[in-house]
Amino acid sequence: MFKRVLLLCTILMLALSLGTSVYFAGKAREAHQPIERKPVDHRPEHHLVFISQEMGSPFWREMERGARAAAEGHDVVIEFRSPVQPNYKEHVSLIEMAVASQVDGIITQGLTDQGFAPAINHALDRGIQVITVDSDVMDSKRFAYVGTHHYRAGYRVGQEMVRAMGEEGKVGIILSSKEENNMIQRMEGFQDAIRSYPGIQVVAVEESNASLRQASEKAAKIFNTHPDVKGLFGISPPDAPGLVEVAEERGKTGEVVIMGFGDLPQTFRLVEEGKLTGVVVQQPYEIGYRSVESMMALLKGKQPSRELYIPFEWRTSQPLQGSEGEKR
Repeated sequence: MFKRVLLLCTILMLALSLGTSVYFAGKAREAHQPIERKPVDHRPEHHLVFISQEMGSPFWREMERGARAAAEGHDVVIEFRSPVQPNYKEHVSLIEMAVASQVDGIITQGLTDQGFAPAINHALDRGIQVITVDSDVMDSKRFAYVGTHHYRAGYRVGQEMVRAMGEEGKVGIILSSKEENNMIQRMEGFQDAIRSYPGIQVVAVEESNASLRQASEKAAKIFNTHPDVKGLFGISPPDAPGLVEVAEERGKTGEVVIMGFGDLPQTFRLVEEGKLTGVVVQQPYEIGYRSVESMMALLKGKQPSRELYIPFEWRTSQPLQGSEGEKR
């Protein structure tokens, strides 16, 4: 018994001695390693706020990606803000909060003149530069606009509608809101393009609030009221898929010409399947990138373009049919 206890004590002492040796050997190696110096915190030279109608859509995620890519080449930090749901008052409130925070620049979507111009003008009065993206507020003091030329895009859809459905027939339009500047400009361009064809009648203009469900409901309303409609134009991204959905339910696929604006995966799939005649495709990454580049140039005392129109594409199931929207 005594020998067994002695043996156990010897083993424990050896283990302890070995562990101690390993521990101090490790410490000795650490002592000879160079000291890791953590970088001193750096405060960027410029602080920007990027405010959009919503950040959850593929369109705005891509624009944010472009803005972040541009920011990497500058000494700047960008905060991205948006309402939880599209909401004019909350959007304007975010602009006002950015002004109160005394940021260097604000990049924002400008949805309506009446609602957004006062907040944008207040920012400029406080010495804060403002650039609008995607939707402009021309009645404000904003320095520049970067985005699609919406009138030209709408005009292109009108031209394609005439080619696809002929020079006569009823047309229905669905848009997110009749108050939003980019929606108004797209519709004006479309109407001007078909104005020379008196046989084409716009028989309905409905609002979807940029909701696929509401777009489908309004499409059903148009079909119920005008069962002989020949053409449909979905002006905001969820509208065209809603129109196609109802056209399929009514057995109208292939009979009704459906066009729209596309940035949703299902929209491109519907074009490839031939259920959607064609869509305008914008370049949100480029819009985000160029808006930050313009803002940084402005903050450095340069004079970037006041209207920078990013080209759009017309996409059908065929190869791309060209682009428009170059800088004017």
